[in-house]
Amino acid sequence: NVARLINRRILQSTPGTMPMYLRIDKEHFPLLNKLADLFFRTQAMSVPKHLLIPNTRLNDMRNYLIGFSDGSLQFSTACIYLVSCSITTEEVHTSLIATSSKISDNTIFAQSEESIPVKEMHGLLLCADLMIKTVEGIQECNIPINGCLIGVDAVSQIVALRSPPVQFKPRMRKYYA
Repeated sequence: NVARLINRRILQSTPGTMPMYLRIDKEHFPLLNKLADLFFRTQAMSVPKHLLIPNTRLNDMRNYLIGFSDGSLQFSTACIYLVSCSITTEEVHTSLIATSSKISDNTIFAQSEESIPVKEMHGLLLCADLMIKTVEGIQECNIPINGCLIGVDAVSQIVALRSPPVQFKPRMRKYYA
């Protein structure tokens, strides 16, 4: 999504359609260098081998899924973590399980401050959908889940969830339903 956002910015800086032979303006080079640096840093990242606590029986383990969502002018995003706790050794292991995001549309409304609650709710929708898929996948592996939590940083979304969807504008109604 970061690369798509950079691509959008470069394409918008050129009038009309950008032909393949057109050189990219030097003003975009710092952003492209940052993207290339990010790409090569992720190639060297290491990921833990085990999702759960190694050498611990499932009966001696408590597993919790924790999801977070957010929305801004540019993105709606969500992520899910698996936290495994051993009840015998008090060891804890945390793993990032899944992420999801959506770049906002490039319209006048989508780039206005008024659209942020819509993007916050879309992030919450992404998180709930991702949580359901994660729970189903973990249950297929016969791994017990002791709890699921979703964290939201927008109080407006929590308050809105207490109201019936009919009270909202049509474009918001589909998210709250």
